[in-house]
Amino acid sequence: MKHLSGIVARLEAECFPRPWSEEMIAGTLENGCLLLYRAGQSLFLSDPLPDGPFTDSTESYEGYVLAQDIAGDLEILRMAILPPVRGQGKGEKLLGEFLAAVRKKRGTGSWKILLEVSENNLVARKLYARCGFQLLSHRKNYYPGGEAALILQRLEIV
Repeated sequence: MKHLSGIVARLEAECFPRPWSEEMIAGTLENGCLLLYRAGQSLFLSDPLPDGPFTDSTESYEGYVLAQDIAGDLEILRMAILPPVRGQGKGEKLLGEFLAAVRKKRGTGSWKILLEVSENNLVARKLYARCGFQLLSHRKNYYPGGEAALILQRLEIV
Protein backbone atom coordinates (compact mmCIF):
# COMPACT_ATOMS: atom_id res chain seq x y z
CA MET A 1 0.00 0.00 0.00
CA LYS A 2 1.13 3.50 -0.77
CA HIS A 3 0.62 6.64 1.20
CA LEU A 4 -1.52 9.36 -0.33
CA SER A 5 1.47 11.72 -0.52
CA GLY A 6 3.39 9.06 -2.46
CA ILE A 7 0.61 8.74 -5.02
CA VAL A 8 0.53 12.50 -5.55
CA ALA A 9 4.36 12.65 -5.63
CA ARG A 10 4.42 10.06 -8.43
CA LEU A 11 1.99 12.13 -10.49
CA GLU A 12 3.90 15.30 -9.60
CA ALA A 13 7.21 13.84 -10.82
CA GLU A 14 5.67 12.88 -14.15
CA CYS A 15 4.07 16.29 -14.69
CA PHE A 16 6.54 18.96 -13.54
CA PRO A 17 10.21 19.68 -14.26
CA ARG A 18 10.60 20.86 -10.64
CA PRO A 19 8.24 18.55 -8.70
CA TRP A 20 7.34 19.03 -5.07
CA SER A 21 8.83 16.49 -2.69
CA GLU A 22 6.68 13.91 -0.98
CA GLU A 23 7.31 15.76 2.29
CA MET A 24 5.99 19.05 0.85
CA ILE A 25 2.91 17.26 -0.44
CA ALA A 26 2.33 15.53 2.91
CA GLY A 27 2.52 18.90 4.69
CA THR A 28 -0.04 20.40 2.34
CA LEU A 29 -2.39 17.44 2.74
CA GLU A 30 -2.62 18.17 6.47
CA ASN A 31 -4.82 21.22 5.83
CA GLY A 32 -5.89 20.75 2.28
CA CYS A 33 -8.13 19.02 -0.17
CA LEU A 34 -7.27 16.80 -3.08
CA LEU A 35 -9.01 15.48 -6.15
CA LEU A 36 -7.36 12.49 -7.81
CA TYR A 37 -8.71 12.37 -11.35
CA ARG A 38 -9.51 9.44 -13.57
CA ALA A 39 -12.18 9.33 -16.23
CA GLY A 40 -15.44 8.12 -14.76
CA GLN A 41 -14.26 7.71 -11.18
CA SER A 42 -12.40 10.55 -9.51
CA LEU A 43 -11.75 10.67 -5.79
CA PHE A 44 -12.22 13.86 -3.72
CA LEU A 45 -10.70 13.99 -0.26
CA SER A 46 -10.76 16.90 2.15
CA ASP A 47 -9.81 17.78 5.68
CA PRO A 48 -8.71 15.92 7.50
CA LEU A 49 -6.57 14.14 4.94
CA PRO A 50 -4.64 11.44 6.75
CA ASP A 51 -1.47 10.43 4.97
CA GLY A 52 -1.86 6.80 5.96
CA PRO A 53 -1.90 3.71 3.79
CA PHE A 54 -4.10 4.12 0.76
CA THR A 55 -5.46 0.98 -0.85
CA ASP A 56 -6.92 2.35 -4.10
CA SER A 57 -5.28 1.40 -7.41
CA THR A 58 -2.84 4.22 -8.12
CA GLU A 59 -1.81 3.53 -11.68
CA SER A 60 -5.11 4.63 -13.20
CA TYR A 61 -5.08 8.23 -11.94
CA GLU A 62 -4.42 10.70 -14.75
CA GLY A 63 -4.16 13.94 -12.78
CA TYR A 64 -4.88 15.80 -9.59
CA VAL A 65 -5.71 19.11 -7.94
CA LEU A 66 -4.14 19.93 -4.59
CA ALA A 67 -5.56 22.93 -2.75
CA GLN A 68 -5.50 24.53 0.67
CA ASP A 69 -8.04 26.51 2.66
CA ILE A 70 -6.64 29.93 3.51
CA ALA A 71 -8.79 32.23 5.67
CA GLY A 72 -12.02 30.88 4.19
CA ASP A 73 -10.87 31.04 0.59
CA LEU A 74 -9.37 28.18 -1.38
CA GLU A 75 -5.98 28.32 -3.08
CA ILE A 76 -5.16 25.79 -5.78
CA LEU A 77 -1.50 25.00 -5.21
CA ARG A 78 -0.93 22.30 -7.83
CA MET A 79 -2.94 20.97 -10.74
CA ALA A 80 -1.73 18.57 -13.39
CA ILE A 81 -2.72 16.05 -16.03
CA LEU A 82 -0.23 13.34 -17.04
CA PRO A 83 1.59 14.23 -20.29
CA PRO A 84 0.37 11.19 -22.31
CA VAL A 85 -3.30 12.20 -21.88
CA ARG A 86 -2.98 15.97 -22.28
CA GLY A 87 -4.84 17.71 -25.08
CA GLN A 88 -7.97 15.59 -24.63
CA GLY A 89 -10.02 18.03 -22.53
CA LYS A 90 -9.15 16.23 -19.29
CA GLY A 91 -7.78 19.36 -17.61
CA GLU A 92 -11.14 21.07 -17.95
CA LYS A 93 -12.92 17.95 -16.68
CA LEU A 94 -10.50 17.70 -13.75
CA LEU A 95 -11.01 21.33 -12.76
CA GLY A 96 -14.77 21.06 -13.24
CA GLU A 97 -14.98 17.98 -11.02
CA PHE A 98 -12.84 19.68 -8.40
CA LEU A 99 -14.99 22.83 -8.35
CA ALA A 100 -18.19 20.75 -8.13
CA ALA A 101 -16.78 18.69 -5.24
CA VAL A 102 -15.74 21.82 -3.34
CA ARG A 103 -19.19 23.39 -3.83
CA LYS A 104 -20.83 20.20 -2.55
CA LYS A 105 -18.52 20.04 0.49
CA ARG A 106 -18.89 23.72 1.40
CA GLY A 107 -22.61 24.03 0.77
CA THR A 108 -24.00 27.55 0.61
CA GLY A 109 -22.04 30.78 0.91
CA SER A 110 -19.40 32.63 -1.05
CA TRP A 111 -15.63 32.30 -1.31
CA LYS A 112 -12.77 32.93 -3.70
CA ILE A 113 -10.69 30.31 -5.42
CA LEU A 114 -7.18 31.57 -6.12
CA LEU A 115 -4.29 30.17 -8.13
CA GLU A 116 -1.09 31.29 -9.75
CA VAL A 117 0.09 30.46 -13.24
CA SER A 118 3.16 31.36 -15.27
CA GLU A 119 2.48 34.14 -17.73
CA ASN A 120 4.09 31.89 -20.37
CA ASN A 121 1.78 28.90 -19.73
CA LEU A 122 -0.75 29.80 -22.41
CA VAL A 123 -2.51 26.41 -22.36
CA ALA A 124 -3.24 26.67 -18.63
CA ARG A 125 -4.23 30.34 -18.91
CA LYS A 126 -6.81 29.51 -21.59
CA LEU A 127 -8.17 26.66 -19.46
CA TYR A 128 -8.53 28.88 -16.42
CA ALA A 129 -10.23 31.62 -18.47
CA ARG A 130 -12.75 29.07 -19.83
CA CYS A 131 -13.44 28.01 -16.24
CA GLY A 132 -14.21 31.55 -15.09
CA PHE A 133 -10.92 32.62 -13.52
CA GLN A 134 -9.99 36.30 -13.86
CA LEU A 135 -6.73 38.18 -13.40
CA LEU A 136 -6.29 39.55 -9.88
CA SER A 137 -2.59 40.39 -9.70
CA HIS A 138 0.82 40.04 -11.35
CA ARG A 139 4.11 39.03 -9.66
CA LYS A 140 7.22 39.96 -11.63
CA ASN A 141 10.22 37.61 -11.69
CA TYR A 142 8.38 35.01 -9.61
CA TYR A 143 9.58 31.84 -11.33
CA PRO A 144 13.16 30.77 -12.08
CA GLY A 145 14.34 32.43 -15.27
CA GLY A 146 12.43 35.63 -14.54
CA GLU A 147 8.94 34.51 -15.58
CA ALA A 148 6.11 36.43 -13.99
CA ALA A 149 3.25 34.76 -12.14
CA LEU A 150 -0.34 35.74 -12.76
CA ILE A 151 -2.63 35.48 -9.76
CA LEU A 152 -6.10 34.45 -10.89
CA GLN A 153 -9.35 34.24 -8.95
CA ARG A 154 -12.82 32.89 -9.33
CA LEU A 155 -15.67 33.95 -7.09
CA GLU A 156 -17.99 31.17 -5.97
CA ILE A 157 -21.47 32.03 -4.75
CA VAL A 158 -23.69 29.10 -3.83
